[in-house]
Amino acid sequence: GKRRVALFDGIENNLPIPLSAISEALVSCGVFDKHVQPNHVLINEYSATQGIMPHTDGPLYKDTTATISIGGGDVLLKFTPRLRTDQLSTVQASFNQNHDKPNDKNTTRSNEEDTPSTERQQEAKDGSPSSSELWLQGHGSLVVFEGDAYTNYCHGIVDRVTMEYAGNNCANAIPGQLITRGYRISLTFRHKFHDKSKLSTE
Repeated sequence: GKRRVALFDGIENNLPIPLSAISEALVSCGVFDKHVQPNHVLINEYSATQGIMPHTDGPLYKDTTATISIGGGDVLLKFTPRLRTDQLSTVQASFNQNHDKPNDKNTTRSNEEDTPSTERQQEAKDGSPSSSELWLQGHGSLVVFEGDAYTNYCHGIVDRVTMEYAGNNCANAIPGQLITRGYRISLTFRHKFHDKSKLSTE
């Protein structure tokens, strides 16, 4: 089935007290500046096998995203460089290729061999970085990405798998580490601009 989603927009109404408290805490610990305190919260509910296609959050928000994972399940959040329109179909086809193999439908292994060919070509030609990933831990972990990671990379989660292995490009897990998927709720905090003249540039 489809993911269940809840959206709270602090521009229209005050955030619920628990979310407002977390928003203030993210400012207190330095994740967000007080002038761009999170005012927009997206809550997604994921089963073990649910994912989301690579995407960007867009220029309506400050180029900082903070995601808290609860519920117990872990997952790998994958980052891939934004590519030209004519390359998108290649990336989408490559994103879920691992678990379509006939003998390994419930496991995906992330390593350099799994990097879409367009990304390998890009890295070889201009030295720009290829894909990377972060381990989201479902017992209250906080993951923040901003700047270049927000603007120039798509982020997504592979679907239809129950286990993953961290690759050499995982920032917070050793290569080959088993990541066991499970029920997870993500709370994503962002600052949505009131004034369109302050929109992030992409």
